[in-house]
Amino acid sequence: MAPKTENRDKEYEQILMVLRDSKTPLYHQIFLILRGKILDNTYPPHSLIPNEKQIMEMYDVSRITAKRALNELADANYVTRQRGTGTRVREQLPDAPLEIQSDDLIESMYQMGKQTKAWVLDFAYIKAPSYVAIHLNCQEGDIVQMAVRIRSYKGKPFSYITSYVPESIGNNYSREDLGNKPLFQLIEQLGIKLSRAEHSVNAVLADPTVAPLLGVDIGSPLLSVNKLIFDETDKPVEYLADLYRPDRYNYKVNLAVTQESEMNEAND
Repeated sequence: MAPKTENRDKEYEQILMVLRDSKTPLYHQIFLILRGKILDNTYPPHSLIPNEKQIMEMYDVSRITAKRALNELADANYVTRQRGTGTRVREQLPDAPLEIQSDDLIESMYQMGKQTKAWVLDFAYIKAPSYVAIHLNCQEGDIVQMAVRIRSYKGKPFSYITSYVPESIGNNYSREDLGNKPLFQLIEQLGIKLSRAEHSVNAVLADPTVAPLLGVDIGSPLLSVNKLIFDETDKPVEYLADLYRPDRYNYKVNLAVTQESEMNEAND
């Protein structure tokens, strides 16, 4: 178990090093890292989390920065602080972020639509830029339907979604339809069976357009998930560029050990 914890600590430290150049205050970045450890149960309920001195050493910050990070955790009701006994994780935490499992394509999209609400910001037909044309396997300049949506969970915005579909698909639903039903359901209503998806995940910083819509500071870290969804003939029918607030969304993947991998391990 120790190596796993050490690896996780290194991951968080690397994230912090990357974010030092962002405009998000350093104490808030440490708050996000510590909260992440609380939510993923690295620090379970009632456990002690690092004190001010330890945070200073772990992240090479001043005592004021360390203290502000811990105070922010306490103000957000993740921990209790008591002089002489340290800072402990509360038993009852604030609302946990939305967690979607991605081991089943349709089920994960269904759960997303069921648990969240969408607000359509833009709905238009545009000429496909080169990067969209590549993903949808069409020609640059072909007409595609583009939509921009904000999704909220328990009344709080957590994702900024830009979707592109071929014109032949987009012509079959309206802006109002997209606000009331998830895009995958509108596509399936046309008799198109979705079969698989390709996901790519990256970390980006919130720009001046997205930041106020998601309620974060410009330069705050966001989770970027690009999705390309195929029908049963392996034709791309939907390309999405999603941005998520990491404090309000958990991306969980279940990976199975295949028979082939077990055989390879046995041969090593």
